[in-house]
Amino acid sequence: MRKLLLPILLIIAMMPAGCTAITPTTPQQPPTAYIDSISPSEALDGEPITFIGHGTDPNSTIVAHRWRSSIDGEFSVLDKFSKTSLSEGNHTIYYKVQNGYGLWSSEVYQRVTITPSGNMKPIIKTFDADMKSIIIGKSATLSWNISGATSVSIDPDIGNVAMTGTRIVSPASTTVYTLTATNAVGTISAELQVVVGTVPQSKLELYSIASEEGYVRSGGFVGQEVIIGENQSNVMVQGFLSFDISMIPPEATIESVSLDITNSNISGDPFTTMGLLMIYNHQYGVLQSRNFILGPGMNPLAQLYSPPNQPIEGSALLNAVKTQMSEKQTRFQLRLQFAKVPSYSPSYGRGPLNYLELPKGKTKLTIRYK
Repeated sequence: MRKLLLPILLIIAMMPAGCTAITPTTPQQPPTAYIDSISPSEALDGEPITFIGHGTDPNSTIVAHRWRSSIDGEFSVLDKFSKTSLSEGNHTIYYKVQNGYGLWSSEVYQRVTITPSGNMKPIIKTFDADMKSIIIGKSATLSWNISGATSVSIDPDIGNVAMTGTRIVSPASTTVYTLTATNAVGTISAELQVVVGTVPQSKLELYSIASEEGYVRSGGFVGQEVIIGENQSNVMVQGFLSFDISMIPPEATIESVSLDITNSNISGDPFTTMGLLMIYNHQYGVLQSRNFILGPGMNPLAQLYSPPNQPIEGSALLNAVKTQMSEKQTRFQLRLQFAKVPSYSPSYGRGPLNYLELPKGKTKLTIRYK
């Protein structure tokens, strides 16, 4: 028995005091390549083409790029560049990337066609105007981009121009501009109309009436500030605005209406806590406790999902002002409220403040009319 135990004891004595688990290393994976864009995919010989690509690797960085053509071979090691010297023909463009471990991705590819410029008519890529309708005495800017032409002209009153450019025009009446591009193969043309109106549009900027605006709490209390949301007691608050529209000429044709509440001060996160901000047509006259409306109403003029960063427009707002004008009213009034109450229980003096506050008499209503 002693002879059998001795080798076993020697083996145990030679074993290390602690054992450390050995985790096998994860083999590195190759990166992934993406062609973001090759533009244009069809071009004339000598025309610049822009190539953009990138690669991703969750375990490393991208350290190298390779572009090659099925016709011209390898031609760039950049992720973004322009090239004018691809050979004529139908190219398959391949792209791959390398990570920091030296592994290359699989190639991705896209087709590009280079056409000899001497075998086709010019191409009118764009012919446009920044304003296609102007008032007499105002101007518009024409812009164009042509390829493959030996001469380009625009009529009337402009004449020969470069293949790419802009020109400011101030026609006295509605005018159709014709662009003509020519080369040895043939001629191509395009037309663009600039409409000139004779009736100027007027703009009226109205600010809310401080003495007629305010808020109403769910309990019926009426306050002078324009607050929408909830107060420290977790009590819902609705805001009210009033505008004097008597300055709009009775014969005016209203073209657009915008409400600017971008100067609101925000406390907390009311859009997360209470959802949509709803704006309603509410002709309340003199603000009273009964003007608080429980729950979201029907047919809001506008709904905001986040803090306002630009004026509010829309057909509902436009039609509401038109209705007040047709009924010969001197006021246009609004109610602002959030769609729902907070999900937590009220706790006087302890709840978070989540609301929008509009500066007194500073909310702007812009009305454009003819």
